[in-house]
Amino acid sequence: MPAYSRPYSWTIDSVDWLLHGLLKSYLASSDYFLGTLVVSGCAAPGQVWVIDGKQRLMTLELILAFGMHWAAGQGDSQIQLRNTLQSRLAQPQSTRPHARYRRMFSSAG
Repeated sequence: MPAYSRPYSWTIDSVDWLLHGLLKSYLASSDYFLGTLVVSGCAAPGQVWVIDGKQRLMTLELILAFGMHWAAGQGDSQIQLRNTLQSRLAQPQSTRPHARYRRMFSSAG
């Protein structure tokens, strides 16, 4: 990681905003702009430094890792998984208290 990188600092509000936007876009079958990525070549062949966008990429990786871990405990039903995710995340933001996310993450442990 380059020396100029700052520590990971996304809050639950930032993650909530991202999840809400992604799900809203998915349900509407529309595009979703995640922002820009700025990359630069590095010494290792085939690798690049992510200059801008690391926080978004890391957040997406964490969401995917959590989703895979959570889904593994839910059985093999993709329809059940989709329905559960939609029912939990498709609510208006004002009705999604952060305590629910803490319960979801702690139960995945």
